[in-house]
Amino acid sequence: MFPHARMTAVDIAPGMITVAQERVCGEDVTWICADIEDMTWNEPYDLIISNATFQWLNDPVNTIARLYRALSEGGCLVFSTFGARTFHELHTSFSLALKAENIHEPFRIGPAFPTLAEWIDRCQQAAPAAHIDGFEWMETERFPSVRDFFLSLRHIGATNSMVGRYCQRPSVFKAMMREYEQRFLVHGEITATYHCLLIRMTRC
Repeated sequence: MFPHARMTAVDIAPGMITVAQERVCGEDVTWICADIEDMTWNEPYDLIISNATFQWLNDPVNTIARLYRALSEGGCLVFSTFGARTFHELHTSFSLALKAENIHEPFRIGPAFPTLAEWIDRCQQAAPAAHIDGFEWMETERFPSVRDFFLSLRHIGATNSMVGRYCQRPSVFKAMMREYEQRFLVHGEITATYHCLLIRMTRC
């Protein structure tokens, strides 16, 4: 869509930079291996795009503010992330397992994400003058088993966003897997929901 664009591509992982360089040929790209939360920008950008990264930020408001300031007038910051209903099947099954095991402590399992309204509030804090649009929808993925679902979480690093106290009782996990497979089994496969968020900030 932008054949004459100059691009700056950033990732914190050197291996991801290498993979991207192998896939993108003949483009005007500057590659930077860095932490987006620590970077400074020396020129304005017309468009800044991030896919499934902002949920891992330690300080999202300040990071969004810095990215917004790096936009040219009329430029856009567009990012996708995950919403609060992501993996609701897992959270429901785990809550039922705790109840079945007569455990009343506030344990949690898996990642927890903000709502669309909470992300928009963060964006408004970061850039009160920005024009902000938010969109949300659901996507469902299927897995042969709960174990396969957990393996997929490990591969994408989603287990890094665990919140709250962590319960390691084997009986709870067995009960959780049983609840999951009883309640969310469709045509022999279990379902996992991704609550997808897309936010666009335009610099006025």
